[in-house]
Amino acid sequence: MLKKRKVLEACIKTYEEKIENLKQSLERTKRGAMDAISSRKSWSDTTKFQESNLALALEKCLIQSQNALSLLKALPLTDFSTISVGCFFIIRDIITNETANYLLIHEGGGDSFDVDGEKIMSISAGVPLTTVLMGKKKGDKATFKDRVLEIIEIQ
Repeated sequence: MLKKRKVLEACIKTYEEKIENLKQSLERTKRGAMDAISSRKSWSDTTKFQESNLALALEKCLIQSQNALSLLKALPLTDFSTISVGCFFIIRDIITNETANYLLIHEGGGDSFDVDGEKIMSISAGVPLTTVLMGKKKGDKATFKDRVLEIIEIQ
């Protein structure tokens, strides 16, 4: 059985790698914007403008990822009795018997990572799936997109 500590550590590592990749992409994009031909030299070339906009978007994503990492590092390792922010949970589709593993975080989410051969998805509190599951206990069932899901583990 997966343990929350390992899941949280793997998620933190995933975010640290993501932040490093964003930093590298941001630096390359900034260099590309500086090296691009300005609109004064070529009125039809908008590369400098586009690269600058891309750099702004990358910077915003970097800040959001850094904030998410800070919040991740502050998540408690204690077990939870209900699904809420900070818990690791496993759900099972009643019909297909497929399971899915999630770490419910404050913000961000959408990243997947492996722990002991199991795929884990980080998911934020605002997504539709978590709004359906919030407050449920182990053994509870919930309907989401015409699927019946059973909560089989909460840590």
